[in-house]
Amino acid sequence: QDTTYSPAQVAEMFNVSKSTLYRWEREGKLPRPARDLRGRQYGREELRVIAQLAEIEPLKRRIHQVYELDDPAATEALEDLAEKLSLDKFVMLHDLTGLYELAERPKLKSETIRRLLQEALQYEPTDEVFKEIIRIIHSKSNSSSSTDALN
Repeated sequence: QDTTYSPAQVAEMFNVSKSTLYRWEREGKLPRPARDLRGRQYGREELRVIAQLAEIEPLKRRIHQVYELDDPAATEALEDLAEKLSLDKFVMLHDLTGLYELAERPKLKSETIRRLLQEALQYEPTDEVFKEIIRIIHSKSNSSSSTDALN
């Protein structure tokens, strides 16, 4: 049987609060863990997701703080990082909010569009995720970076 961990153990392991774990569950970022008489018990799959979230979420907060700076080079670097984080959230965590975040960006880098095209191949053309990926790529096709990716 796989080892499981309580919310307190997981919180200590990843240096996050229990309330953060519960928030991630409410937001759908983290699958709801199994429960037993002791309460929530996180297994291997939940730990994998928590490890990724514990890495991504503080970076997102820092990006939002740094956006206050008036430095174009820093802003561009942070925009690139934000795009990568959204892409990683979608690709690695299978979190559709990452895909929706990419849809909100004014343009996408050609590497991001290439990766989205690769991801689209994982779905059937009738799948809603496939359609959303194609819609996003199409909506970005007017920018020069996305045109380069498609050539």
